[in-house]
Amino acid sequence: MKTRIRTLSPLVLAAALLTACVDDSQTAAREPEADAVTADATTPDSSADATTTDAGPTADADALAPDAAPPPPPPPEACADEDDLAPNDLAERAAPIEAGFGRDDLFLCAGSSDWFRLTLSAQERVLVQLAANPADRDLDLLLLSEAGEVVATSATETGEERLAYTAEAAGTYFVQVIGGFRDVEVQYALSVTSQCRLDSQCGPNQACSAFTGECVDVPPPERACGADAFEPNDTDATAAMLDADGPPIDAVVCALSPDWYVLPAEAGDTWDVLLTFAQGEDLDFVVRDLGTGALVASATGDANTNPERARISHLSAGRYALGVLLADGGRNGRRELPYRLDVARTAGRCASDRDCAGLGRPLCDGTSGVCVPVPDAGQVQLGDTCGTTEDCADAEATCYQGRTGGQDNLCTVTCQDDAQCDVLARNAYCQFSGRRGGVCLYPCEADLDCASDFRECVAGRCEIRQQCRSSADCPDGDMCAQTPFGAFLCSAPPPPATCGDDGQPNDTPATATALEARGMSVGGLACQGDRDWFAVNVPADRAGDTLRVQVSFRAGVDIDAYAALVNGADGVLIGAATSPDMTTETIELRFVPAGSIYFRVEQFASDALADTPYTISAELVDAPSGCTAEGNECLGLEFPRITCDAASGACLPLRGDGQVALGGLCDSDDDCGAGAEACWTFEGADGVRAGANICTHTCQAEADCADVPNTTCIAFQQGQFAVCLPPR
Repeated sequence: MKTRIRTLSPLVLAAALLTACVDDSQTAAREPEADAVTADATTPDSSADATTTDAGPTADADALAPDAAPPPPPPPEACADEDDLAPNDLAERAAPIEAGFGRDDLFLCAGSSDWFRLTLSAQERVLVQLAANPADRDLDLLLLSEAGEVVATSATETGEERLAYTAEAAGTYFVQVIGGFRDVEVQYALSVTSQCRLDSQCGPNQACSAFTGECVDVPPPERACGADAFEPNDTDATAAMLDADGPPIDAVVCALSPDWYVLPAEAGDTWDVLLTFAQGEDLDFVVRDLGTGALVASATGDANTNPERARISHLSAGRYALGVLLADGGRNGRRELPYRLDVARTAGRCASDRDCAGLGRPLCDGTSGVCVPVPDAGQVQLGDTCGTTEDCADAEATCYQGRTGGQDNLCTVTCQDDAQCDVLARNAYCQFSGRRGGVCLYPCEADLDCASDFRECVAGRCEIRQQCRSSADCPDGDMCAQTPFGAFLCSAPPPPATCGDDGQPNDTPATATALEARGMSVGGLACQGDRDWFAVNVPADRAGDTLRVQVSFRAGVDIDAYAALVNGADGVLIGAATSPDMTTETIELRFVPAGSIYFRVEQFASDALADTPYTISAELVDAPSGCTAEGNECLGLEFPRITCDAASGACLPLRGDGQVALGGLCDSDDDCGAGAEACWTFEGADGVRAGANICTHTCQAEADCADVPNTTCIAFQQGQFAVCLPPR
């Protein structure tokens, strides 16, 4: 592993001015001896025998005036393929370039480095890109201030490097190209592109592209499209004002140009934004500070994410520009698309970093009550607080976000084992997210240090909490809750929802609203982050029948419903209705067991920020017969309960009690024993018929599945993860 370059001190820069080559025994990270820059910089010793006349000191003495800079060493002998910008091996021989520079015929000689002088204005943003030819030759890229301080680096293990930088002050900067190893000799391409953030940073008849950060031509008025009541708002300078207290607005965006709106903010204000559009389309939005151009929020999901939403928390006082744009980058020309934009503003100061949920602003300023960026963006060292990955100085670092809020953000590295985390701190550990690895984290001290309500701090590590069947299985103060993947784990209770207040305190199974199975509707309110629970009691004489529950709501809202045995025999999901475009969700539970069945209602998406009214009803429907052991009806259920109770005709969950071996049939995670990561229940009845409802684990290669009988490594979600399952 080669030594990475993270900083370049003024001492190193001074040494570079005195020597064109570095001995092969020195690495790029080693500083030269302190006296390397002092030999010729002193004035003559006053006690020496200086030759003088009545007229004063000799001409030689004049030439050695105090503080005279040493002459640079002569240029090194040019290598065979040296380019015409040579000699540019030192900062003071740097070749002058400017934004817009681009050449693909430059050449780096072995044991040398190439320097370029770049003048930037305050807040000017540039993108510097480097590409070796051939690409497997390792080059690194540095950007330095005039004082020799490294302000940005890109130092991967390849010949392709890329760094973006916004000048804090006007002045001279240096671009330095060096070999990742000192003997690299290679042709390369170098380009410097000016990047904008606001339209005002571009020329006449131009706008700043939200996709590339480059100034692009805007269509002339005769080619304008996307006409609506808010035009002309195709640039952030002509943005239309949004009324936080007004109704949602309906508008039309054109593929040629975004629509811009102004969000005004007093210090501490929080804005919620919701963008809704036709299914199958892909609209995004970004929010920028109109004073600095800084990106403060974005919602850029794919076509499956609709609506797009963001919360921009505790802003500084000022004006912010919200841009709505088609995600095709303008490739579809004049195509127009209608959309609805819903916004809401809430006043209030942040109290701690936990309140700072916005993009790139992880710190709460206790004086002003606003969320702010880290002060040393681009130079944050491993283990220190960051807002985005661009804040981290190490090219291989990532900004770990942890829980919502900036309290646990830090620059860290990915890992496969604890040994790789020594670069972060002693006793740092690798927190895994499956067999594909994890990130290095500091040892935890309390449960709140862990990034999920489903993890707890155990001996300095954030471990997955225990599985449960009811809240009685959990420590005092915890609750049994369902994870996004269907398993039930002990969890810290979520904070109370600030919306969806319908007078029913039914946010947990323990406080579920009783629902009679008589077909009568009960009303409720849903919102993002609010979960409403209902409980239906099935009498013993109705076991084996069908229980039907319906949830109805208005068009433009996506509400989902789930059914589970929570306080009964097992914490098992036994039914769900999650269609994206229905206004009534229906769950039918066949061969239902006697006792309490719990239903959870939650809002997945809405075209408005207001609470959504809904109704829920339940009824028992007579079944001609219950399940039978011979018929295997329980295996054919969408959410299998694979045990048939022949006496009642009801299908019950398997009581595996953590004893089912890898590859064994299961219907919930708590059935599985050692070595299993999950009971694979994501394919329902089809999975059972294919033998896939088994205790298994993730994999990276076929060899990983040797311990799960009769399985192979099958990839999902375009290769993002893979699971040991029977061959398809």
